[in-house]
Amino acid sequence: MMRRPPQGFAALIAAFVVVLAFATAGFAQTATVTKNAPIYGQQNPPASMSPVRVAAVGTVLKVVGQEGEWLQVQFQDPQLGERTGWVRSEFVTVRRPELEPMDLSVKAPVPHRALHRAQLSQPERLPRDWRRRQRLRRLRNK
Repeated sequence: MMRRPPQGFAALIAAFVVVLAFATAGFAQTATVTKNAPIYGQQNPPASMSPVRVAAVGTVLKVVGQEGEWLQVQFQDPQLGERTGWVRSEFVTVRRPELEPMDLSVKAPVPHRALHRAQLSQPERLPRDWRRRQRLRRLRNK
């Protein structure tokens, strides 16, 4: 007789799978083909083995693993749907979203008293009753 897993065990496993999927999706690498790239069914194929498919220049492949100069990639086969294969890294350029350049400038704070309505662009304009509210705050703080 088989034992049943504890109650809530299936929910715990499902939650783990969802968290794992979101964690890996955030940093998914892609590889763009720069030269027509043969995709093989195994890593380090013998010279006599023909490729499963040949990816054209500009094709974007999803990188799922790497061993040495070989990348394990997922691709969309026109006949069989989504498949996994191996391609040499010399045929592709790998893009890592977490290493993409971004603006890391530190914005200098603008002194509040230096602001003047004429200096602000339209969306940043202070409300009309700003001065009145400032006066009320000063009176409350006295």
